[in-house]
This record gives sequence, C-alpha cells and structure tokens, in this order.
Amino acid sequence: MAIDQTNVSRILNTKNYVRQEFGAPEYSTCPGSKEPSTIQGETSRKLSFREKQIVHLIQQAKSNKEIAFELCLTVGTVKEYIYHIFRKIGVTNRTELALWGREYQRELEPIEAAS
Repeated sequence: MAIDQTNVSRILNTKNYVRQEFGAPEYSTCPGSKEPSTIQGETSRKLSFREKQIVHLIQQAKSNKEIAFELCLTVGTVKEYIYHIFRKIGVTNRTELALWGREYQRELEPIEAAS
C-alpha cells in the first residue's frame, strides 16, 4: 500500500489550521519533559486529603502494596490515585512526584500531622 503524499500533506495542513484557528496548544515532542503548569501552592490545594497522604507515603519510598495496606485500600485504587496525582501535578513518575512533594512540603505538612 503506497502512501499518497498529497493526502498526508493535506492532513498535516488541516491539523495545523485547526490548531491555529481554535487556539489548540502546541505539544512538545517529549511530553514528559514539560514543567508543571501551575504556580506554587495552587496544585497542592487541588489534591484531596487521600492524595496528599499518598504523596507523603511515596516520598517515604513505599510501594503500592505498602500504601494500600497502610491506608486500607486495594492496590488498584492506589494506582488510580497515583495516576490522578500525576495528571494534576504534571509529573510522569514517582521520583518526580517525591521531588515535587519535597518542594511543596510546607503545604503537605498539615496532612502528615493528621495521619
């Protein structure tokens, strides 16, 4: 099956037109390299009580299984929480999340005292 260069060109031009016309954001070629898009403090206020608990436990290098046991959750639920935290904060792995948590430690402290 041969690729018709005219169609490829038309598709790419349409994509660029839609992006320009409707103000769709440009995405970098490496989405994992982007910086968190929120100002200090704004993101941690969006995290729920449980999400803040999970960030704190990830900072202690706990596994999903250990987090699940400590918080009386299933491992699947912990994975869901972590996925949502990654999306809210704009990180791609646990190490970045732990570093983010260290940077915003002051805002996470009241959660630690409550647990």
